Amino acid sequence: MSADLLNESDDVATCYALHVVDSDPGSLLAVETAWGWASVLLLDRPPRSMLTERLGEVTAEQMDAVDNALRAVLEL
Repeated sequence: MSADLLNESDDVATCYALHVVDSDPGSLLAVETAWGWASVLLLDRPPRSMLTERLGEVTAEQMDAVDNALRAVLEL
């Protein structure tokens, strides 16, 4: 969920990630994906070393929904 520059940098030990839950949390701050619901309320900064496999990519529409939810939560 971080900017590409941060994700590609070996100097940055963490990145931003959203937890994905199995069921709809019933919130406007959750975005449905192929793997479940990405909840902006569960924003995390895991160590990059814990991210061992790529599950896939979200669509541009899903990423826009995540962006909008993050702006709402972070008051940006």
